[in-house]
Amino acid sequence: MEINNIYKIGVGTDYSSFNELKLQHVVSQGWPNTGDLSFAFGDKEGFQLFYDNLPVYGKIIGYDNDAKKNYTLPRLINNIKTGDIILAFEGNSLVGITQIPEDFIYFYNENVQDYKNCLFPVQWVEWSDFCKDNSLQGQGGQGVKGIEYSGMERINQYCKLHWNEYISSKNIDLQPTECDDMLTSLKEQFEVKKQKSKSDFFKKIDIYNHREMLNPYIKLLESNNNLILTGAPGTGKTYLAKRIAAQFILGKEYDERTASDDEQLKMKEQCGFVQFHPSYDYTDFVEGLRPKQDEAGNVGFERTDGVFKLFCKKAIKSRMVDGMDNFEEGWKRLVDYLNENQYIEIPLLTGARNICVELNEYGTGLAERLYADGKSVGDGEWVRGHSKFFTREQLYNIYRGNSGTPSGGHDNYRRAIVKYMIDNKWMKEYTPGHEKSESSKYVFIIDEINRGEISKIFGELFFSIDPGYRGTDGRVKTQYQNLVEEDDVFYDGFYVPDNVYIIGTMNDIDRSVESMDFAFRRRFAFKEVTAKESQQMLDSDSAWGKDENGESRKPSPEILSEIKQRMDALNDAICPDRKDSNQKGIEGLSSAYHIGASYFLKLANYINDGVVDYQKLWDNHLKGLLFEYLRGMPDAEGKLETLGNAFFSKQS
Repeated sequence: MEINNIYKIGVGTDYSSFNELKLQHVVSQGWPNTGDLSFAFGDKEGFQLFYDNLPVYGKIIGYDNDAKKNYTLPRLINNIKTGDIILAFEGNSLVGITQIPEDFIYFYNENVQDYKNCLFPVQWVEWSDFCKDNSLQGQGGQGVKGIEYSGMERINQYCKLHWNEYISSKNIDLQPTECDDMLTSLKEQFEVKKQKSKSDFFKKIDIYNHREMLNPYIKLLESNNNLILTGAPGTGKTYLAKRIAAQFILGKEYDERTASDDEQLKMKEQCGFVQFHPSYDYTDFVEGLRPKQDEAGNVGFERTDGVFKLFCKKAIKSRMVDGMDNFEEGWKRLVDYLNENQYIEIPLLTGARNICVELNEYGTGLAERLYADGKSVGDGEWVRGHSKFFTREQLYNIYRGNSGTPSGGHDNYRRAIVKYMIDNKWMKEYTPGHEKSESSKYVFIIDEINRGEISKIFGELFFSIDPGYRGTDGRVKTQYQNLVEEDDVFYDGFYVPDNVYIIGTMNDIDRSVESMDFAFRRRFAFKEVTAKESQQMLDSDSAWGKDENGESRKPSPEILSEIKQRMDALNDAICPDRKDSNQKGIEGLSSAYHIGASYFLKLANYINDGVVDYQKLWDNHLKGLLFEYLRGMPDAEGKLETLGNAFFSKQS
């Protein structure tokens, strides 16, 4: 067989490595983190995609050294051809030689620890059997780290002169027949592996790009505790805030449709969300009085924690370790039992008698009732005004060693119920635990933060949310502090735990931005999300959603490129922010009026069989918004036509 190129590979300094390649009949390199690269083997387009993305992929797999990145992997899966000679070096010692046969294939061997990227099959020959010239030993072997072909002039010449003669005299089969079945099997599986390897390859790149894109925001949030994302309409600020929160909490991108149960639970527990609006106030956010109906039907008021205060309590609770509090589990089991069995008899701690406990009328608490004519539980009418009621909150107070109510009335009944729940192993004994040094991160997202009346919503929390006063140093008395129960974690005053981070979003052009005072602005770091930066959303599979078959609705690369061109052209016509733009822009409009990528994601509804209906996007989503921008301007209709021409011509 004609000899083409001659390559050398390093197989470490342990002869067992070469012996493994010999037994497996493979040419390989020992970098196990690359993943399957089948899509790049024997496919010009696939290899080009692989090679173009190597600068990023090299960083992902930890092989970003130039020599390895630019030569070794490409040579293994693309350059090596039939007839090429491969020389194996252990350190400076030449230990083996083989020639690539007529029929071979690439495969990724998951069953070995190191040498996973393989060309199969080959027939290795010990170098000492082939070459008796000891002066050639070690020639060109120094520093072999990849697949190389330099510094081996004398060896090359020797191989070309003697190799064919040697394999002929020794009757060596370069296409080992014992490998035929495996070769056939690998070929049958290759197309499936090819598609999967391509998907996995770009998924790793997407994850890396996602992390790199979010890193500046993550660092800003970590160092400031409070971050507000500002930008033009549709720049995906809310979408970005949720991605930042997920990366912050999980260390990865989050998609609820594919996330594990554990990931969903963590996000539900550690990520809070609220959207401000003009009617939102302190009682919604921090605490306030809320109407409550008791068991007798009387309506009164009680202090109720707002959404942010409840969130902070969860964050504080997460910092406690070596404690036990599974009351919720025990309560659920008790309620489930009563739903099935109507009542349960529980002995009082004094042993004086048993109490018959059943659910109250609403199924939200417990009751011991007196029935008319001495009838038993569930048989006949119960006498109103002669019942004892036990709420979930009262039992939880007893569980933690406190009084059920401020007066302590009927607590002997409540203690009996709690003891019964523990004795029946519905829940465990309560232990408070202690605070750990490192705690889970909790992220609270406030969407459209500028639309609420900030001072009315936050009140005295202006002090507590300051990054310099997180934790107990920032404790403040709230407006309803005198009503806070003694066993409440905020009994001595409310504070924002230092493991709570706040992300707000707001539109730059919303008039309510002007109402945000400097005291509030000082407590947040501000980061603009430009329309151009928001185009990263268009490259994300998850941003486009999925069709009825569960497949991403993300369009082809060609359509994506055109979408970005139209978006750039429209935004340049609004206000050019590129020096090479030919547009003058609309007088009075700045880049804050640019249109973000969220609007262009709506094109998923207007793509049929690869044909994009841009007219519908214009008519249904863009035209109305742009007209509001231009309202009151001279020749608004003419300016709108100019913007439309830029959008449809794609020229900026």
